[in-house]
Order: sequence, then C-alpha cells, then structure tokens
Amino acid sequence: MDIFSSDYPVIQTKRLALRPLENRDLASLYELYNSPDTQAFQSKHYYSVEALGQYISGQTNAFRSKEKIMWGIERKADGKLIGVRILYNDGNQTFEIQGDTRTEFWRQGYTKEAYRAIIDFLKKSYEKCTVYGKVQAQNIGAKRLLESLEFTQTGMHQNNGITFLTYTKEIKKNWISKVFSV
Repeated sequence: MDIFSSDYPVIQTKRLALRPLENRDLASLYELYNSPDTQAFQSKHYYSVEALGQYISGQTNAFRSKEKIMWGIERKADGKLIGVRILYNDGNQTFEIQGDTRTEFWRQGYTKEAYRAIIDFLKKSYEKCTVYGKVQAQNIGAKRLLESLEFTQTGMHQNNGITFLTYTKEIKKNWISKVFSV
C-alpha cells in the first residue's frame, strides 16, 4: 500500500495524535521554531507567523504530490502541539524522517513515541522500506534517540562547516503478523 494513496494519515498513540498541522497551531509553531534550543539544530528558520502560515498551507499540496507528510504532534492530555514530524518521500520506498519537539517536552518519551508510531505506520504500509534521519553530530539527544530505535549510523557529511550524521533503519513487515492477520 502506498502511504500517499488515501486520505491524509492521522496516527494515534497512547499519549499522542500525529495529525495535519492547522492554523490554530501557529502560536505553538512560532514558539517551537524561535526557541534558541531548537534553532541550535535547525538549518531553516521560521521567524514570522506569516512564514509559518505558508508552511502549514503547503502541507496538503506536498502530501498530494507525494513529496512528504507533515504531522503536528499533539499531546492528547491537553491538546497542546508539542512538536512536528516530517516524513520525506525519496522514492523507491525510502523516506527521510525529521522533526522538532518543543524543549519543555524533551526527555519525556514523546519524541520516541512519535518515531515508533511512524515506523509502525510504515511497517503496516510496506513489505519493506528504508527510513533514515540526519542529525548534527553535536546533537547527542537525537543520536541517542535514533540509536535506541535501532537505527545504524551509515554516513557523515559536512554542510556549511557543520557535521551531519546519517542514521538508517530497514523496516520489514513482521512475518508472524502477516501469517496470523485476519
């Protein structure tokens, strides 16, 4: 199944809803992308609400063109937007995963829960696919997160004097769940 062949996917976990971004998210996105802690690891900056509005409005077109899926990460307990995850389609069932989490929600397991949900979503959608993430070498938290999800470091490159590491994970459907699925 192609993840772009149906309606915009919404993924539910115990604590989170991964859903399309909405205009009501502008204030939270502004706080996220203008936080000094977030900007330390950003290659692109959104300094205005207008730029963020264009970012949100572009998500549906990006999904329809099979370019990417952009999810807002909403905490179910209070409906608060705590981050964003983006799954870029590189073709041939290869995807890059990126995203940011608001700093007050770091080290609480939310980011890992969102990544696991996206990996499970891919696992249900494809017999086999590859997902990778690029992180700045000094971003210890992001490296640890990907390693804890069994991503393997597969590359390193420099861009504008910044060292980036690439982590990759091969995803395959579990043969037991295939055999016993109804």
